[in-house]
Amino acid sequence: MVDFLQGFSVLKIAVYYRLEIVDKDGSKTYSDVKQIRLNESTDKRINIYPNPAKTTVNIECAGAKEITITDYLGKIVYQSTRKLTSYSVHLTSYIKGIYIVKATMNNGEIKIEKLVIE
Repeated sequence: MVDFLQGFSVLKIAVYYRLEIVDKDGSKTYSDVKQIRLNESTDKRINIYPNPAKTTVNIECAGAKEITITDYLGKIVYQSTRKLTSYSVHLTSYIKGIYIVKATMNNGEIKIEKLVIE
């Protein structure tokens, strides 16, 4: 189900579970079914395009206070603490490979996405 709230789409997911209790004699009993609701607002995601990228990549992440790109060794190759919703990074000096884009949100939450440079 998708709702529209203040111009942002919100993905609502319901997950159901119950516990199975197994005694030593092998008999089973079950708990009541419980529901967990997960809401993921699309305005808090990292959008990376194009991905794979060649010369320039655009990174969008509303509410981020810091964006970093690290290589496969964990070395930070790009970092910005400007509070923007969109970043454009030139990749001509980066080698081909897989990178990690990390956004630190204003509330301290961390978002991570994979970036491939061709």
